[in-house]
Amino acid sequence: MIKSNRRNIAVSEVLGTILLLAISVTLFSTVYVTIFSVQVKPSSPTVNIIGTIEDNNLILEHRGGESLPLDTGIILGFAGGSSQLLSVNDGDYLDAVSKSDGKWGIGERFVYPLSSRSADFVRFNPIDLTVIDTESNSVVMSGTVQEARVADIGIEMTVSKNHPTINEDVTFHITAGNDRGPSDAAGILIKDILPGSLNYISSNPSKGAYDPVTGVWNLGDLVVGNFATLDITAKVVSHRGTFQVTLNWLWS
Repeated sequence: MIKSNRRNIAVSEVLGTILLLAISVTLFSTVYVTIFSVQVKPSSPTVNIIGTIEDNNLILEHRGGESLPLDTGIILGFAGGSSQLLSVNDGDYLDAVSKSDGKWGIGERFVYPLSSRSADFVRFNPIDLTVIDTESNSVVMSGTVQEARVADIGIEMTVSKNHPTINEDVTFHITAGNDRGPSDAAGILIKDILPGSLNYISSNPSKGAYDPVTGVWNLGDLVVGNFATLDITAKVVSHRGTFQVTLNWLWS
């Protein structure tokens, strides 16, 4: 009976060792399969893209970094309109020369005509941009582009007498107009410098205030299509010097 028990114990130990070995092999196989089944995705490209709006076109210029494929996705978000989001590919709006090598590279420009989205695009409203690289399925650019508000202020001046005599009064009539736009202008300053040959008498601005000491006409704001005038009267004390007008305007 003693020998029989020892044989049973020995058999149990052998079976236990085999069982543990089998468990270890199974565990190793599972770990092996798990590790080697992981797929490595392409890394996100590094790229520098600058966005502007010019002449009613959205322009994205590749300024450096890696080239992008011609199926790069560009998502536009408009602040208003019937369609809030629009998705296009860069290859559809690059010129033939730029995409001849099959890539969107440095110096090449994506030009999207905003006139084609008249129902969505409102001038001077911001456009949200997202550029997606389809190969790595990653965002390479995200931001907002907005057309700069500018106003081209026109200025004209006439004088009551072209050849006044000494001790005679002359009046300078200055007209400032925002007839060209395209935006409303604010904080307009016009500097009118009287030469030493003239002595200031009076001024009459239709808008804003004129300071004869500094020569600055603080006109203020002009919406598109509006004009303002300033009359400056001075006495001729000599025939030396000329009257000069310089324009320094700011808008916000």
